Amino acid sequence: MQHERGLTMDNGLYEKLLDHITEMEIANKKYVDTRNIDDSEIPRVLSITYQKILRQLLSQMSKDVERLEFIQKLNETIGIKGFKKDDKKFKELLAVHDDESTYNILNTYRPKTSISTSTLFTGHSGPTLESELTREIFTSDRIDFLISFIKFSGLRLIYDDLVEFTKKNKLRVITTSYMGASDYKAILELAKLPNTEVKISYDTKRTRLHAKAYYFERNTGFSTAYIGSSNISNPALSNGLEWNLKVSEYTSKDVIDSFIKTFETYWNDDEFRTFVPGDEENKKELKEALTLKEKDQTSYVFFDLKPYSHQREILEDLKVEREEYGSYKNLVVAATGTGKTMVSAFDYRNQIKDGDKKLLFLAHRKEILQQSIQTFRNVLKDQNFGELWVDGNRPSDFTHVFASVQTLNSSDNYKISSKNYFDYIVIDESHHSSASSYLKILEYYEPKILLGLTATPERMDNTFHHLLEHQIVLVYSPWV
Repeated sequence: MQHERGLTMDNGLYEKLLDHITEMEIANKKYVDTRNIDDSEIPRVLSITYQKILRQLLSQMSKDVERLEFIQKLNETIGIKGFKKDDKKFKELLAVHDDESTYNILNTYRPKTSISTSTLFTGHSGPTLESELTREIFTSDRIDFLISFIKFSGLRLIYDDLVEFTKKNKLRVITTSYMGASDYKAILELAKLPNTEVKISYDTKRTRLHAKAYYFERNTGFSTAYIGSSNISNPALSNGLEWNLKVSEYTSKDVIDSFIKTFETYWNDDEFRTFVPGDEENKKELKEALTLKEKDQTSYVFFDLKPYSHQREILEDLKVEREEYGSYKNLVVAATGTGKTMVSAFDYRNQIKDGDKKLLFLAHRKEILQQSIQTFRNVLKDQNFGELWVDGNRPSDFTHVFASVQTLNSSDNYKISSKNYFDYIVIDESHHSSASSYLKILEYYEPKILLGLTATPERMDNTFHHLLEHQIVLVYSPWV
């Protein structure tokens, strides 16, 4: 068979069987590297080689009759029984079962994608990972999940399917408590399922497990595994731009075997301990592991965030104020629900393109600070960004601080850093800044950029206007 690229092989790396044609093609090459194939590898190498040859030959045949004649000759040559000679069309076996109800379930919930070849899920087109996992669950004999974190919002999408599955079949789950990212309720509800065992790594400072993989074992030899970026969370399983590769035991047995071997290694590793939902000590340990003392609990975002049109307009106005008028102290006035905190996060992201900037985000309530730090983490795609300084939480790094005005005023905490220490300061709901507690802080610090955010400018007095040098950016609700 002639090489598809011609009589001269391209320079570069190869991993193909050295046949007679290939030897001819490399005869004039100056440098050639080969190796002897180990006996244990011969089945894999030969099967790949002949699969490629057969696929090319069969693709060149335009009629089923022609293909059937070719296959019959091939069967006679290698001594196996082939297809019926009177068959006019090739058929593919899809399901077999002795029980009618189970047979109907298999046909109803058959995966949309192939269980014999590989499929790439990108979250861009085709079936969602959620819908396909549901189908895999209903048509499997055993399931193993290897997931770095589990959110209840994601578990809800497949929970009812797992309830049905575990009535008769075994489910094993390996996860972690790293960074408190998993939801206690999600792990508890999973572990309560019958025929289910959950093992957890309680290392909250680091993790040896960052894998996201789902294995669906089928006794037919058509097991499948999903390996990629999706943890069990709502965005990751539904509309997030996650990439996952589905591989089949039928055509990628080496990959599936590697998955099984590695999973068993983890399963028997002492670092991963069985969680017993009825054991109060187990429950207490998990709750403590999932409760972050230094940082608030976070939820990960799996796609790039971009400003809406009205937010882009605000950002452009801020850019003009600074570059054209030299005004670096500005107030954004926008209706509730327009995403003012998002605007500040996008603006900060623009400012750090040429290097990190020390940030101070001021608000008067802990809940606002918790929401704001998560907003910045999502926009910056850094789930470790920022530190809270409120209600006993104290920063250790003091580079990106989200603080309550009460905390900074307590014992004059704001004076622990120099006046020009922070490059970028945000005051959320800045109508509160008329209070003397805010003014002491604002009059002390001299940041390069000062940004106020409010929906009710009429509640401010003239003192804050003076601090902003009367450079006010007015923005109205995009739906008014």
